[in-house]
Amino acid sequence: MPFRALSQLPVPIAAPIPLIEGVVTRSNAQLNLEFRFPHSSSILLPDPVLEPERRSGLWESTCFECFIGLAGSDEYLECNISPAGHWQAFEFEAYRKLPGFSKVLTITGSFRVEPSGVCLMSFKVDIDHPRFVTEDWLISPAAVLADQSGNLHYYADSHPKDKPDFHLEEQRTLIVPFVR
Repeated sequence: MPFRALSQLPVPIAAPIPLIEGVVTRSNAQLNLEFRFPHSSSILLPDPVLEPERRSGLWESTCFECFIGLAGSDEYLECNISPAGHWQAFEFEAYRKLPGFSKVLTITGSFRVEPSGVCLMSFKVDIDHPRFVTEDWLISPAAVLADQSGNLHYYADSHPKDKPDFHLEEQRTLIVPFVR
């Protein structure tokens, strides 16, 4: 299912890219996301590495994210991936209440620039969490793009506050159903 264009916050005079669009699919306990956006030389894109590793602080530069929650639960998961391939995953008991790094998520991805000039960031999240396997997911895809000056631009479906906060429950509006 496609997701709506992600909007940027803060709204600059000249946005580094006009919008980010994407597609979300689910197969049992696997979430697949693809982000698409026009290539821009103003965006800092790290080169892919041969052996991606789990790393913290990916949000401090260009990265793509997804937050996965369940209806009626404060619990949620966070997935981060860099165009370089490095990734990180967290489990939260409630809003920003972090018990630790996730041991139930594995993330792999790929980044490429098409000859048409469209950037594609695809990633797959394998979820080995009993509560998340058989429930509908409420998700919010998000992105952080760093420009060549080091400024960060935050993209989400909506921004309920005047500052970016991807952890807000009201951000998770896209329903990805469990298919029996």
